Amino acid sequence: MASLAPVFDYQPFDNSGNIVPGGKLWTYESGTTTPKTVYKNQAGSVSHTNPIILDASGRVPGGVIWWGTGEYTAKLTTAADVELRTWDDLSGVEVSSSAADVALRADLASKVNTAKGVGMLGAGANLDYPKGTAGAVLSETISLALFDGATDYARFSAWVAAINASTAHTVEAVIPPGAYSLDSALIGAGSYFLWTRSNVHVVGRGLPQITVTGTTVNNAIFASSGLSRITYRGVRFVGNNQASAYANGAAIWFTNDSAADIETFKVRECEFENFKGDYWVYSECLGTKAISDIRVWGNKFKSATGNARGPSNVAINSACVAVIGNNLSATGFVRGVGIYDNDMGCEFIKSGVIIYNNVFDWHVRGNNITDAGKTGVSDDSGAYAIQVYSQGPNIGGRGKVVDNNIPSPRSCGIYHANSFPGTIYAGNTISGQTDTVTGTLPKGGIVLNGAREVTVRGNQINDCAADAIYWQPDSGTANSDSALLLSGNQIARCLNGINVATGSQNTKNVTIEGGSISECTAGVFMNFLGAGTVTGVRVKGVDIKSAVTGSYGIRLISGDATYNLADFSVQGGSIDCDAYGINATGFTKGEIALIGTKFFGPFSDSAVNVSGSTKLDISGLGFSNFTTGGFCFKTAGAQGAIRGLNFRNVANGNIVEITGSEDLGRDVPTWTGTQGTYVQNLTPQDTTVGGLTSTLDGWRYSGSNWRAQHMLY
Repeated sequence: MASLAPVFDYQPFDNSGNIVPGGKLWTYESGTTTPKTVYKNQAGSVSHTNPIILDASGRVPGGVIWWGTGEYTAKLTTAADVELRTWDDLSGVEVSSSAADVALRADLASKVNTAKGVGMLGAGANLDYPKGTAGAVLSETISLALFDGATDYARFSAWVAAINASTAHTVEAVIPPGAYSLDSALIGAGSYFLWTRSNVHVVGRGLPQITVTGTTVNNAIFASSGLSRITYRGVRFVGNNQASAYANGAAIWFTNDSAADIETFKVRECEFENFKGDYWVYSECLGTKAISDIRVWGNKFKSATGNARGPSNVAINSACVAVIGNNLSATGFVRGVGIYDNDMGCEFIKSGVIIYNNVFDWHVRGNNITDAGKTGVSDDSGAYAIQVYSQGPNIGGRGKVVDNNIPSPRSCGIYHANSFPGTIYAGNTISGQTDTVTGTLPKGGIVLNGAREVTVRGNQINDCAADAIYWQPDSGTANSDSALLLSGNQIARCLNGINVATGSQNTKNVTIEGGSISECTAGVFMNFLGAGTVTGVRVKGVDIKSAVTGSYGIRLISGDATYNLADFSVQGGSIDCDAYGINATGFTKGEIALIGTKFFGPFSDSAVNVSGSTKLDISGLGFSNFTTGGFCFKTAGAQGAIRGLNFRNVANGNIVEITGSEDLGRDVPTWTGTQGTYVQNLTPQDTTVGGLTSTLDGWRYSGSNWRAQHMLY
């Protein structure tokens, strides 16, 4: 057996300091001329020649000499056998064959007993090394490679037990490259590998794959509760497509049911496939203490046939990632969540991301969430690519859903239910939504169901079978300030661009500004139903265009004839639609102001139909290209001010529909105005008397009667 005593890159010199090309190195038993072998390899299975003939550079061929056991004499000569130097009593390493030494070597090689193997040097031993020492470094890395077993389950069990037993401050739990199979029956029904200590960082080398086999329902592969700083990186998880109840059948759990707040759960650069659990990566506050700092980023998720546990049940979720606060505890919240840059293939499940209840300061950014619920999930069953849901009484807020790509969701690209104040949806791209069944809940690109204090800004929403953006007010709060801002969104080819609904409670403050809406049945649609009045709806600077047959720019109706709208305005922007521009008939409870909007005809019906609405303020509208088709105005029975209108390339017969003397702007008003109210004459005719030509420009209310206003030429 060769000793572990190598000499590397040996190059001797003569007495003048010159190399010895072709020189000879002779090796003997110490103090004799009896040849003794040296080796080319550590195992001692390949011998050097004796003598060793040095090469042209004076080096030992192969570059290394491995000495055997015992002592040597070595002699160096020239190629002509002229002796240059002799060394005596050169020692190799004696390999002991004593029973104690043999046992020690066996203990050092152990991969089963955590007190042996590298555990004898500190790894896995219950010793508390100061951080930064060699012992601490050894104890902080525990690799699955150290553990043998009849099954992968046995190896993982021993590995997890060793990590849990370590008293090192932090353990790096290494899974080497390879494929590992875990029998679900061995994991156990409703069970998992449970961490019982904080500061565990699971690290995969070379993306190892853990596959759950069999048909037993496990809760998860790895789980922790009430612990801090648990992280996972670079591991591929493949499930067995089994789940039977809320939150089981998962890959990873991180929960808090302890008496203390916990922090830091991270999942990075992992892959997940074929889980049936409601939530594949799952974090929830189960008690009254908080969780902070959750990060899930750079992962890949891929669903498979049958992964949705309740494909036709809207009450059963199936999502890649879920973060859930305790809605019944003010202190059981989650704060500081980042779900970034994940690739989520959700064709056979319902959602990519779910944020539930008492969650604050959360960001969902840059994810690619494809085909949510597209296959194997029924319509009207909760297939929402991103779901934000609050049940109260303890609600979350201050969320950001930004720059996500959401192609082909079934029911909604983003579904936001109830109050998450301060939430922003910005820069998302949503396309190809398909579900139009609204028996349970509304559908669309972005649905805000009971939302308040929310901003939807700069999103691109295309080709949705339902509405691009749908909002209805909080039904549980009386006289709420909705503080809803829809700004700069680009919408095309949806049922309605923006659908603003009403409900049972009064609310106020809805702003729709900027952006464009094209090729929808209605650009902005509002249906006033129920007892709640909406006050302060402002549409500013929106460009609406649609060639869809029968399409509207802005359509206001009241399906139950309550007409509960107060203070509605349209300012600026442009409308170019097939049939109607602004249609708002029969509204009498609050002012409707139409200011500075441009209408590009022709319309098959009318650009502005305000028949029967009685609190109008219309000014600065512009009408172009109404020489055929419908009218600029329908005003039968309408009341209010009209002034400053501009007509270009408009035929007289297309300015206003003639129905009778109550047509606003066609004859002297018969209703009582307020002092100073001005009604522009929409059908002026020149009159010449005594050589002076004048036009009846309109009528102004003096406080007691209407007075004609003429313009002389």
